[in-house]
Amino acid sequence: MLAVGGVPHALPPGSPLRVTVLHVVDGDTIRVRLPGGPTPVRLIGIDAPEEHESDRLDRAARRSRRSKASIQALGRLATDFTRQHLLGRSVSLELDAERRDRYGRLLAYVWLDERKLFNAEIVRAGYATAYTVAPNVKYATWFRALEREARAAGRGLWGRGLGSGSRRRARSYPPRAARISFASRAKTPGPSLPSAVSTWTAFAPFAIARRTS
Repeated sequence: MLAVGGVPHALPPGSPLRVTVLHVVDGDTIRVRLPGGPTPVRLIGIDAPEEHESDRLDRAARRSRRSKASIQALGRLATDFTRQHLLGRSVSLELDAERRDRYGRLLAYVWLDERKLFNAEIVRAGYATAYTVAPNVKYATWFRALEREARAAGRGLWGRGLGSGSRRRARSYPPRAARISFASRAKTPGPSLPSAVSTWTAFAPFAIARRTS
């Protein structure tokens, strides 16, 4: 089970969107069952390393001068963590200000129960980093604190000899600024929500510069 460890937040009252997780695409993307059919969901506020072949993986390898295989190995570990805790489970989705990305994926916080937010727990465990994209910033401060905690403790991927000695901070962009900065790089959709530079730039260290949402 995932440890809560003094979680300062709880599932807001109201009518949460209750769904079943049908498939885990990667560490930060899942597919759930909704009345309209299977729907992809990008987890808000976090980022995991790339696992699948994509333009983003190619760019990450070029910029980091690391092999794609080494990057994908990290991605598989993150995907395995998400699969272990979400696949087949009934979960509650909490939405934020912006509800879908440019690819039509639902953007959500995934609650395992009233006190366990998976978006937070994967960062706490060291298999994802905080990844802030305005206007969806409800838990951004909390996620950044959890990332610092995971790095300091050497949890998850941080404990695999990666990111040592690096203190580069995550960068966040408002949607408009991100469009100007990265729009020229966007060509094909993929499994991760883009628009900011992930702290995985310090983590491997390899750069995963994302396209805008």
